[in-house]
Amino acid sequence: MKYLGTRRVSGTNNDCHRPAAEGERGRRRPHRRILVATSLDAVVAAIAHAAGASREFSLLKLPSYTMLTAVGILGGALGWAFVRRRASHPRALLLKIVPIVLAVSFVPDVLVGTSRSLTGTSWGAVAALNSMHLVVAAVGLTAYLRVLPIPRRPIAI
Repeated sequence: MKYLGTRRVSGTNNDCHRPAAEGERGRRRPHRRILVATSLDAVVAAIAHAAGASREFSLLKLPSYTMLTAVGILGGALGWAFVRRRASHPRALLLKIVPIVLAVSFVPDVLVGTSRSLTGTSWGAVAALNSMHLVVAAVGLTAYLRVLPIPRRPIAI
């Protein structure tokens, strides 16, 4: 087993450090992934506003996309971990599921665009939302591959 850094162990008479197992660092800090994705989403929102998307469009406001980004990163991690542990061929399954889930995530945005149900809706704003989905997927996949790598061989169950 590889070790990366140390982790503080408390609850003993003399607090000590023990090595942190590989991957443990990433699991303890999902907020960093959320912060990175939210920061990149803010750039996408700023570009969309500069290109003419309405500031009244609620889904391009920081509180809205921050919450949805956190749900996307954490939900993706749960799905990734589930498939990784339960599937007999996780690599093959994830290669199919990830693009499908990403494509399905565009559906609500397109529905908002066609219905114009929110104030300030435009196709530019919808395109920005779709770009945010790509950002969250890219940040999430990068983290999942690093923290929860996919085994090369099928897992014996």
